[in-house]
Amino acid sequence: MDRRRDITRIPTIHDLRVKFCYICQEEELFNAPNDPPRAWTHPCTCTLVAHESCLLRWIQTSQADAARAANAMKCPQCGTKYELISNRPQILRLLGLMNRILHRTGRIVTLFGVAGMVG
Repeated sequence: MDRRRDITRIPTIHDLRVKFCYICQEEELFNAPNDPPRAWTHPCTCTLVAHESCLLRWIQTSQADAARAANAMKCPQCGTKYELISNRPQILRLLGLMNRILHRTGRIVTLFGVAGMVG
């Protein structure tokens, strides 16, 4: 076995003996996993780990609060920006795009409607 290759391997979430969610404070031991199992994530380069669902909920509630929104997509410990990757099917992506277009179009139509009524 080549020791140099083993030393340079970057540890993953699965290498941890104890996982501690910094958001909900729940702990999971290597030899006693939760039942049912919960998805864990290590989204940055520091030591913080979290349940995937806790992190997504934390980001969502942070974005809803104007005072916290600027830091919603950053690690609170090291400041690394989070990058969310979605596995949504193509049809859902298309529907999301159409929703954004209709939302913007609706604002423009409303603006012109109000301007037409006033002027």
